[in-house]
Amino acid sequence: IRLGYNTDEVLVMLITGREDFPHKADFVAAIKQKHPYVVTMTEMVNREKTSMVIPENGRVKVLYGKGYITDVLCGLRFRISSTSFYQVNPEMTEKLYDIAMNMAQLKADDTVIDAYCGTGTIGLIAASRGIGKLTGIEERPDAVKDARTNALENGIDNAEFIEGDAAKYLKSAVKEGLRTSVLFLDPPRSGSSEEFLAAAGKTEADVIVYISCNPETLARDLRYVSRFLPYTVRGIQPVDLFPASEHIETVVLLYRN
Repeated sequence: IRLGYNTDEVLVMLITGREDFPHKADFVAAIKQKHPYVVTMTEMVNREKTSMVIPENGRVKVLYGKGYITDVLCGLRFRISSTSFYQVNPEMTEKLYDIAMNMAQLKADDTVIDAYCGTGTIGLIAASRGIGKLTGIEERPDAVKDARTNALENGIDNAEFIEGDAAKYLKSAVKEGLRTSVLFLDPPRSGSSEEFLAAAGKTEADVIVYISCNPETLARDLRYVSRFLPYTVRGIQPVDLFPASEHIETVVLLYRN
């Protein structure tokens, strides 16, 4: 279930083990009748015998509505599809992203990279604050599609979104002369990789803002940065997006020496 916190729109995605879903039309009709705030429903078949609920290359089928919802975050409107990443606590997410933007100290001529960008939330919020150019990098094609749509719908024309592996893109772009001033990264719970961090160092970014949802992998990555990259930690700010749980988000500011 995906919820638009500020729009009250709800998306329901059904994960089924096979294509033939008996009385599917009746089930959808019942949900629409009982819960009118559900504006769209989708389905994905997962035949894998693993703990993964959503398969990595699963195909989303729209059962009802547009297949996505929208929400408003930090003054921008974002499109959220079934499998696109979106923080589950938007109220605290705004505080998290405000901290990240303040750490970055964005300027009008900044070139910004948003790695692991998902639907483009962090990068587009940065772009809306009057920077020079934004490049977002994301592996999932559906998230890249949403990010491009989000840029258009918010009237942001200084942003581009690239589908691909963040580490491979940075390595290739650096060889072609890429230089950036600010780098945001918000990797999954498994953290970043040495390959990506090494490539990030070669971009010669003045500032790196690392947003982490796992303190253990964050500590591992910061150990690598302190040993091999010319960056110093200038600030660490935890933000509690998951009350009554052991999980926490952390924003880290890294300055180039």
